[in-house]
Amino acid sequence: MAVNSSNIANMATLEQSKAICERTLTKREQIAAMAMQGILSNSGVMTEFKSAHAVRYAVLLADALIEELDKVGLTNG
Repeated sequence: MAVNSSNIANMATLEQSKAICERTLTKREQIAAMAMQGILSNSGVMTEFKSAHAVRYAVLLADALIEELDKVGLTNG
């Protein structure tokens, strides 16, 4: 395989993906990922949002859920 900038970028992305998979996600990251799945599965929503907005919204939803769970004592760390 010839080495070029595209191959190097793909190798770097693969290494980053491996590093992420080798660690445990925080509760916030898990909830944000699930929210992001829901957002992305609704094509009507995605036509209204830019990807950066969808990402930020997923994190805001995760934070709001964690805050509410903390208020009623349903989180375990």
